[in-house]
Amino acid sequence: MTNLPNITLYQFTLTLEALEDMILPEYKGSMFRGAFGWAFREAVCVTKKSTCDNCPLQKQCSYFKIFETEMPENDMWFLHGVKKIPHPFILHPPNDYRREYKKGDTLSVGLTIFGNSISLFPFFIYAFQKMGEKGVGYKRDKFRLMLVENISADNFRALVFNHQTGKLNLTFSQITNKDILENKNIAAKEATLTFITPFRLQEKGILISQNKQITSEIIFRSIIRRYFLLSKLFCGDNLIDNNYLVQFEDVKIDSSNLYFKDWNRYSNRHERKMNLGGFIGHVKLTNLNKQANTFLLIGEQISIGKNTLFGLGKYVLQLD
Repeated sequence: MTNLPNITLYQFTLTLEALEDMILPEYKGSMFRGAFGWAFREAVCVTKKSTCDNCPLQKQCSYFKIFETEMPENDMWFLHGVKKIPHPFILHPPNDYRREYKKGDTLSVGLTIFGNSISLFPFFIYAFQKMGEKGVGYKRDKFRLMLVENISADNFRALVFNHQTGKLNLTFSQITNKDILENKNIAAKEATLTFITPFRLQEKGILISQNKQITSEIIFRSIIRRYFLLSKLFCGDNLIDNNYLVQFEDVKIDSSNLYFKDWNRYSNRHERKMNLGGFIGHVKLTNLNKQANTFLLIGEQISIGKNTLFGLGKYVLQLD
């Protein structure tokens, strides 16, 4: 496939050790997101203002660039309706519903960083250290960041941070388009997507909550839009085409057991509960072609739909 937009990503696993007995929510993505946002702001904010409004340092502030920057006016189809810059990273919570952890237990959190935002990696590590000191969950349970490993395209794990030494290695393995597609069966005619975290999406501002509303076009549009956003905003690619959906007209949904899983998170910022439900389960696609499989493989790495920062929209792909 020619003219594929460039994407570069970096994957990490963070090992956390409970410093006391912990009680955490079943889905921990929103908890880590809220705690991380606070800790990142604490790490980089110079003025210590209560909000970013009218701050004279906005253009130089790493927190503002990641969490608050608004999208400039543009005529690119995949940016229509996007008001704020998407987050250039994903926090992947533990893939289980375990709630109780004893002192000394460990849990793993995944972290994916896109493109040039890898330059902020030391702030990510410091933010997790601050999170551990303040505590997470409703009891503010404390943890220690023990290890951070960088995962290469061939799944080799390189230690980049160790609590015992306190040293941080800033040499990372990156994953590119070529790595994602290498040795994959892109000629497959069928594929199964298994969503392991809720896939949440909207059409014309309305939340989709019925299985029958999910179409192959919606799935591919979600992948392509996010892929192009990440490539354009964080990976420096200006090679963006508007004709990719044309070759997906023949792709069909063969079977699906997707069901809508509802859950809420409390937003301290908005001072209210926020509904963040989405689809869990699998969907099987048929009549695939090489182009379609290329995007499915990339979508597996970047997650799709809304609230990917929380770890939502993660699927595992099987090509047959």
